Amino acid sequence: MEDRKLEAAESLALIGRMIENTRSRMVRGAVLYFQNPRWNYLWLMLPLLGWLLMWVSREKKPEGEVRTFVDRVIGNVWTVMGLSAWFVSMLALFTPMRLPILFIILLIIFQDIPLILPRLLGM
Repeated sequence: MEDRKLEAAESLALIGRMIENTRSRMVRGAVLYFQNPRWNYLWLMLPLLGWLLMWVSREKKPEGEVRTFVDRVIGNVWTVMGLSAWFVSMLALFTPMRLPILFIILLIIFQDIPLILPRLLGM
């Protein structure tokens, strides 16, 4: 490519062509994934893959490890929140109703904070 100074109009035209080329390439590539709703099932596989990788890469528990009440409470709260988020996602996927999934999941997460925080802080 030659190195030369571009006029303002030429520069704007070049930028416009580059943006339009990028936009058309992205639209062509996106159609492949969004035309078929079966691609959404990959989102269902993601937690399974994460759980499998976590299980495979887990460390051996040392002998005599102490698990306190707070450890169990936090673990149970995260389990309930994860299962609730999974349940809401399944409702949104397999029922015809439209659910604001992100809002519901954030609501589930933030409703548990006032319950856990006093115990963690020793109040």
